[in-house]
Amino acid sequence: MKIAFLITRSDTIGGAHVHVKDLAVKLGNDGHDVAVLIGGNGVFSDILKKSGVMVRNLKYLKRHINPFYDALALLEIRKELKIINPDLLTIHSSKSGILGRIASINLKFPVIFTVHGWSFTEGISFFKRKVFFILEKILVPLTSRIVCVSDYDRNLALDMKLTAGSGKIITIHNGITELKNLENLADFESDIPFFLMIARFDEQKDHESLFYAAKKIENLKIDLIGSGSSFERMKSLSKELKLDEQVRFLGEFLVDEKVFTKYQGYILISNWEGLPISIIEAMRAGLPVVASNVGGCCEEVFDGVNGFLIEKNNINIIAEKLSMLSKDKNMRKKFGKRSRQIFKEKFEFGKMYDQYLDLYNLLVNENADK
Repeated sequence: MKIAFLITRSDTIGGAHVHVKDLAVKLGNDGHDVAVLIGGNGVFSDILKKSGVMVRNLKYLKRHINPFYDALALLEIRKELKIINPDLLTIHSSKSGILGRIASINLKFPVIFTVHGWSFTEGISFFKRKVFFILEKILVPLTSRIVCVSDYDRNLALDMKLTAGSGKIITIHNGITELKNLENLADFESDIPFFLMIARFDEQKDHESLFYAAKKIENLKIDLIGSGSSFERMKSLSKELKLDEQVRFLGEFLVDEKVFTKYQGYILISNWEGLPISIIEAMRAGLPVVASNVGGCCEEVFDGVNGFLIEKNNINIIAEKLSMLSKDKNMRKKFGKRSRQIFKEKFEFGKMYDQYLDLYNLLVNENADK
């Protein structure tokens, strides 16, 4: 099969990027012809190229809305798709989801839109939710299948009657590959446990609540990986709260499995989510997880089983649960062991890959029969 991926940004590395990279690399290794169309020529573009994936860098595709550049991006995407002439297009991220489906009109190949968290989910402003829901409603007829990475997102779309029937929207949970080295599991021997949070610094993530919670806990150590629009503001808040000895800002880089061996717990405090891959990576390493109860996080983290789920923006409960986990090594070990088991049962890459490959074959064959 000839498969084209479309994703908006190359200047950052989020869960959707990891998802696209893993699928593209595996498909290429299995003999399929794969190309990734991506906005700009940043760090993620470099990672794809080093992984042997063909990349088409798009000059005009940008994250922020700009009618002039968006019109040029639409023409640019359509031109590239005509050149590639794929058997199937699979789109990731909201902006690409809009432009990619419009650009594909009358190009006669099936189009999959993978939802890594709806832009009309709870936590996003009312106006933005309304606009994106209307856009998605308009674009449904241009979509062969909508793949949600969590049951939460699928149920949200069905409850809001995004489509007339349920068959067009399916769930395929995110999955990641097993550890290359099983020695890269969490080590719980540290007397002062370090916690990790991998997240962009933007409106989706709630570093602010985490910082105010950390202020209430002595000896809590947190490392933050990521960059983004609110990075400097959060650094200033950390300094203002006198968290210099507790919170470290490590910047953005591609996280490999060895990183998790340095930590005894994982944190993801958010305003909204799809199905976070960073939580799955932490579970693979055998880490307990403290996460906001938003989006599909409840499909990964089971409260009191492999970690704690926190209601959104609840600073006192964040502090309470992090304090409990930081003081109790046996709890960390118990939760971490269960995290590892849940990863093996639900979130290994092979299961996800087989589901996507079955879907690709189904849609390509259906299209050939028309």
